[in-house]
Amino acid sequence: AQVSLACLFPELFHDLDMLNASGGPLWSPMAHLRCCCHVKDDLALPVQSEINSTPVILNPDAEEDLRPGDFLVEVCRKSDDIPLFLLEVVEGLVFVSKPLEGIEVAWNSRHVDSSDTVTLGDRVVSVNGEATDTSKMLFDITQCLNLRMVLRHARQICVRVDKARRMLGMSVLVGAVKVDLKISRLETGVVTDWNQSHPKDEIKVGDRIVTVNGISGDAPSMLRELARTRELSFLVRRLC
Repeated sequence: AQVSLACLFPELFHDLDMLNASGGPLWSPMAHLRCCCHVKDDLALPVQSEINSTPVILNPDAEEDLRPGDFLVEVCRKSDDIPLFLLEVVEGLVFVSKPLEGIEVAWNSRHVDSSDTVTLGDRVVSVNGEATDTSKMLFDITQCLNLRMVLRHARQICVRVDKARRMLGMSVLVGAVKVDLKISRLETGVVTDWNQSHPKDEIKVGDRIVTVNGISGDAPSMLRELARTRELSFLVRRLC
């Protein structure tokens, strides 16, 4: 398999208020570091046949220091050609930027109604006992067949606002994966009004918008909805 641990992707900067006023996007290039593992297109076997879909206890005597929101994920692969998820490194911390079919088959399919489902924004706290060496964690995720990982869910905030002919006061970034929107700037507007009236659920620069009025997994569509719709309900995840 071809593995790339540090791929530089272009990103696009969007000022939502200017987008709303002009009816079209305002673009300027940004740069963003993402880590991902690529799978060859000519796999001889389907993903389902390459991953053991039954629970595998790698070390039943191992103890994990789990904080609230942490959960343990154990995966046993037959081949390192099977990618689990796209990863993003932010200030030395590793986060899931998009779950892929590998983790869906190996883990999420068995935890559909559980709080242990791997989702966008989850932090990879440790991999096979390693929690501080980011390079080794990334290497193990892409190369090791047996994985014991501690993940931590991002904090979720549900925001409801009505623009009512006012500025939203928020700019976002769309990454190469195009499944979420990263808040890059806040100015005076509806969002800062929300922050003043909801101090415990305030929105911050760096937060990720993952759903807008029921739209998810499609960043361009979410961007259009934010810019053009008056009444907004969007879900924000904070990497932690």
